[in-house]
Amino acid sequence: MDFCALCPFGVEKLVRDEIKGLGWKVLASGPGRVDFSGPWEAAYSLNLRSRVAERVLVRVGEFVSASFEELYEGTAALPWEDWITPRVTIHIEKARSFQSKLTSIPSIQGTVQKAMFDRLCRAWGLNRLPQMGPETALRVFLTRDRAELFLDTTGDALHHRGYRKKTGEAPLKENLAAALVLFSGWRRKYP
Repeated sequence: MDFCALCPFGVEKLVRDEIKGLGWKVLASGPGRVDFSGPWEAAYSLNLRSRVAERVLVRVGEFVSASFEELYEGTAALPWEDWITPRVTIHIEKARSFQSKLTSIPSIQGTVQKAMFDRLCRAWGLNRLPQMGPETALRVFLTRDRAELFLDTTGDALHHRGYRKKTGEAPLKENLAAALVLFSGWRRKYP
């Protein structure tokens, strides 16, 4: 499976090192993201152990998308029924467009959601999706007229792990603070 680890800009090298250290294959990296491959355990282990990544996404598919028709057809061609059950609420959490002909984020989100719903309704023999149950977040990235669709495996961002009962206003996110410590070269045996 192919995954994408999102991270703050400038710390991609640290995320690559974390992924390699966990034994998974890095495919590519770009501003704010590192693509890697492995079994489902790769997503689990990175969600659990990463100190720098913000979220881990699983790639559902990618295709050329220079028009809304291509975006609809490409999205509808993906096997959503293999990824999603009828007992979830589907939410397009984020859509981004970079150097693409399609620039209207609400239209991109609406087109992807309609194509998904149409595919799922046909697959499950429904007139409309119930949209009840746990939320499943989807992310859509359009880069140079190429669409990538991902499902979020993380939920809340990794810097919101929730292990602290009392928190104050922090000047830095935890993952960015960890990145600064890692970049400094600090080792545990030194004060």
